[in-house]
Amino acid sequence: MERLNKVSFNFVGPAYEARSKTFDSARTVNMYPELANQPGKNGEVGALYSCVGLRNVQTIGTGPIRGSHVTASGDVGFIVSGNEVYLITSAEGTAVAVTGNLLTSAGQVSMADNGIHLMIVDGQYGYTIDLADPTPTLTQIVDDNFYPADTVDYLGGYFILDKKGSSFFFFSEIDSIDFPPLNEASALASTDNVVAVKVLNNQLFVFGTRTIEVWTQTGATAAAPFDRQTAFNTGIGATFSLALLANTVLWLGKNEQGDGIVLSMENNSPTRVSNHAIEHLLQKQGDLSSCVAYGYQFEGHYFYVLNVPNANTTYVYDLATQMWHERQSTHPDGSQRRHYGQTHMFLNGEHIIGDYRNGNLYVYDLNTFEDDGFLLRRMRQCPPLASGVQFFTVSALEIDVQSGVGSLTQNPRVVLQISKDGGFTWGNPIYASLGKQGEYRWRCRWRRLGYGREFVYRIWCDDPNNVVFLSAWMNAQVGSV
Repeated sequence: MERLNKVSFNFVGPAYEARSKTFDSARTVNMYPELANQPGKNGEVGALYSCVGLRNVQTIGTGPIRGSHVTASGDVGFIVSGNEVYLITSAEGTAVAVTGNLLTSAGQVSMADNGIHLMIVDGQYGYTIDLADPTPTLTQIVDDNFYPADTVDYLGGYFILDKKGSSFFFFSEIDSIDFPPLNEASALASTDNVVAVKVLNNQLFVFGTRTIEVWTQTGATAAAPFDRQTAFNTGIGATFSLALLANTVLWLGKNEQGDGIVLSMENNSPTRVSNHAIEHLLQKQGDLSSCVAYGYQFEGHYFYVLNVPNANTTYVYDLATQMWHERQSTHPDGSQRRHYGQTHMFLNGEHIIGDYRNGNLYVYDLNTFEDDGFLLRRMRQCPPLASGVQFFTVSALEIDVQSGVGSLTQNPRVVLQISKDGGFTWGNPIYASLGKQGEYRWRCRWRRLGYGREFVYRIWCDDPNNVVFLSAWMNAQVGSV
């Protein structure tokens, strides 16, 4: 038998759980790859970092958190919790309840402001808040020319909204919250319904169920200030999957050929950013219309966070590395399910996250290794490892980690499970550790791991510590066919 000592393998990497587990069963949960500008230790080109945890800062209302918005001034935020609206100036500052309630209590809301008024739509009704009012009040829009809308945005003096259930969008009078009778336009490329509007780079993107149109502001007439420039044969499959991020917009695509593909607007053209594995996981869920997304930037990583309720998980795309990972929170029953975060706002230097279940507000905190006090499981499941069709024995596995991250008394535990059939069945957990505080030479390894032809390693850590995975090696003896 041939002995292979310290054989390195593809451990650091993104999620790619393919339709065939034998082909690839890689998962990366609550961790994300970061690629090095130059090779690091042992020539490594990347590492897996822990996703930041959720630190609970306060609870406002009964929830759920339906939407959040930072005003044009940049120092005031509004949050909708249930049927109530709150004003905040910081994550932990006092939340001021706005006078008056929405007429709905569930479902996502959309908000936009022109520096003078904030406008909110909830799919049925519209509301405004005077931003200069020291005691802000929610006022329902009762204009005869205001229609039910799911989304609202602002461009060049106009509030712009989708006209729900039609192929039209409509808009306010310039520098006003009034809606004249002729202020609407039809998306002409197709007869599909307009379901969302979004402004990017001074252009208006009108999203339909099968098409997207790009409009620009020409100001030709007061009743027709926008002109259509181009159209694309792809639409949107989930209204609230839209997210602005890194000077582009991302969304869950849909057209006459199918759905379940994530797109980004690159050079004014829809561009696929999902891969076959993510598309398989999305499309097997059936109806994707309830998916909700947001985007944020953290240490140069631009994350598009897509919550998929039917799959009970959260898929995240990193524009910086063009790689995907999963995020999951531990729920009170101990199960690993979709991430708590439903909404995001960046206010006064803090990423404020709203909970989809209740009125909890969190901040993404680099020094928090839990989600709202519940364990944050960081897990990497590597692709299947094989030596052609030969069987082999693994005498040792070692993971290069950031060691010595525990406390003086606590030695964080790392858990290993092994599949010898490509990821279909799993053996019992076996344990190693990351080392107590200051034990920087600690080695994370397991011995006598058995005999097989196709190994998959699943490694995770639940303890509240800074977990970093760098690389992996195994010692193996390769036998005959």
